[in-house]
Amino acid sequence: MPQVPIEGSNQKTRIENRLEPWIIRELHAITGDPEPSLLVQLVLSLWVNVVMHKENGGLRELEAIEHLKPFLDEKAADFWHEMKCFAESPFSLMAYDSVVKYK
Repeated sequence: MPQVPIEGSNQKTRIENRLEPWIIRELHAITGDPEPSLLVQLVLSLWVNVVMHKENGGLRELEAIEHLKPFLDEKAADFWHEMKCFAESPFSLMAYDSVVKYK
């Protein structure tokens, strides 16, 4: 995963603002919960923790996925992978949806 330097809350806020709509949409599709706000906050917190502490031995991706399993079961790893793909892409949500190909 490319390193995303998070220098202060401004960068963190940009990351959260970019990911939140994607996370809400995907969690709604997976869980059926029309308002998954607590789970959204958990996912964002895990993502920021992984990105911020990658080289410092912080929370690793596999650990983050384990934290999501009680909520997403066997879909946790796929969810994390898809979120990572979107987060690392240069595209907006609408553009990403138009170019992503699922197998």
